[in-house]
Amino acid sequence: MINLKKLLILTSATLMLVGCNKTSDSSISSEPGSSVSEASSMFTTSLPDSKIISRGISVSDFLIDINVGVYALKGHDYRIGFSFTNGSPTENPIVESSRPDIVSVFQDEKGHFYLHGKCDGDTVLEIRDSDGYTHYRNVVHCRSEKTLEEMMDYLLNGVDHWQSWLYEGNDQRLYFMDDDDAVLEGKDEGTPIGSVDFMYVHEPYDFNGTHYEDTEEEYFFRIPNFECKATSLALVGFFIGKAGDMIHTMTPSIASAVFTPVF
Repeated sequence: MINLKKLLILTSATLMLVGCNKTSDSSISSEPGSSVSEASSMFTTSLPDSKIISRGISVSDFLIDINVGVYALKGHDYRIGFSFTNGSPTENPIVESSRPDIVSVFQDEKGHFYLHGKCDGDTVLEIRDSDGYTHYRNVVHCRSEKTLEEMMDYLLNGVDHWQSWLYEGNDQRLYFMDDDDAVLEGKDEGTPIGSVDFMYVHEPYDFNGTHYEDTEEEYFFRIPNFECKATSLALVGFFIGKAGDMIHTMTPSIASAVFTPVF
């Protein structure tokens, strides 16, 4: 699950994404040649906006992460929380994965729904009420987690650069030049920052009550020497999802930006 200190930045991004979603009831096919398309070297399945649905439903837990593009990991379980908000029947909801061989759905003894990552691939998750009305539909990406050695090779050789989400004047690009050297370029809150060169090392950050370290689903790299002369941006490290799907650069108090790979 996403580190709590990153929740504010992901919540604001979720609002932007949901605001763009259409609510068509068009069906989804996972057969080759259908409206589900393959793209990028991570063989990512995508849905057109018109077929992504989030309506009459309040979501929590891993559904929030799915909405902002976080990948599931093979062998991991993820609780998905939701409730219907439009008066739909709440008994016996239907939660289905179009590819249960990739991501399966199960319930615990209390009736809570979970996703289980089974193998690399993508699936379409759909939530309906007992009347068959579709409240939620989105793609779930599942990948095997990279070892630390694999992650280092991926940073240097698998990705051209990392592009930040564009919001509040942030437009940044992150380049990994060597196994301990990286460069950040672009704008911070609308102000050009030029090229900021910095070192990164795989070790925890612990200072003045703030502690960052590896989690079950992310690696953490400390930045010991970040100096931005153009703004007050002060990065102390970054988290990267073990699927290689997303980077969150961190200040001493909160995430500063979210990055996704450009191949």
